[in-house]
Amino acid sequence: MSRPWYRPRRDRAAGFVLMEALAALALGALVLMAVPLVAGLMLRNWQKTTLDSDRLETVAAGMRVLRRDVTAMRREFWGRRHGATYAFAGGPESLAIVVGGDGASPGPGRGMVVYSVRPDAGGSVLQRAAAPLAPDARQFDLAALRDPVVLLRGPWRYQFRYGRLEGPRLEWTTTWALPTALPDAIRLDVVDQDTGIRVLPPLILRPAAETEPGCLDERAGPCGG
Repeated sequence: MSRPWYRPRRDRAAGFVLMEALAALALGALVLMAVPLVAGLMLRNWQKTTLDSDRLETVAAGMRVLRRDVTAMRREFWGRRHGATYAFAGGPESLAIVVGGDGASPGPGRGMVVYSVRPDAGGSVLQRAAAPLAPDARQFDLAALRDPVVLLRGPWRYQFRYGRLEGPRLEWTTTWALPTALPDAIRLDVVDQDTGIRVLPPLILRPAAETEPGCLDERAGPCGG
C-alpha cells in the first residue's frame, strides 16, 4: 500500500519574520540616508542664525558710534556776521557734524565727523571719518579727513533723515536745507537691499546742540553748544 502524498507546509511565522527583518533593514537604510540630509539642514539653519545674529550685532555696534557722535554734537558756525550758517550738512547718504575734541576722542577743541555711504560687493558700506576742525574753518574740509573707518557693511541700504518739529509732530526730510537752523532729530534707517524691510527699528537721535531764535546774531553768551 502506497503512502499518501503530503504537500510540505510553509512556515508562515518564519516568512513573516523574514519580511519584518527586510522592512527593518530598509527603514534603517532610509534613516541612515536621511541623517546627513537632516544634519546638513540643521547646520545651514544654525549657520544662518549665527550669521544673522552677528550681522545684527554689527549694526547695533555701528549705531552706538553714531549715537555717541550725535549726542556729542556741538553748535558751530561758518562765520559770525551777516550770512552766518551752522556747521552742519545732511543728505540721504551723508552726514557732517561738529563734535567736541578732535573727532576721534573727547577733549578740548572741535572736530568734524563725516559719515558717508559707498557701494560695496554684495551691498553697501557706512563709513566714518574724522579730523580736527581748524579755528578759521568756513566749511568741512573733506581733504583733511583721516582714513575712514567702516562701521557697517552688509546687504543693506543706509539712509539718513532729518526731523523738524512742526507742532507736536516731527516732519522728516532726506536732505537738510535750512542753513540757519539745526534739525530737531536725526534718524538712520538700515533696510535690507532686496526686501526693503528694516533690519532694526530706525535709530532716532536728538542732537545735544539746540538752537534758539536769533542765535546766529549773537556774538557771545550762552548760545554756543
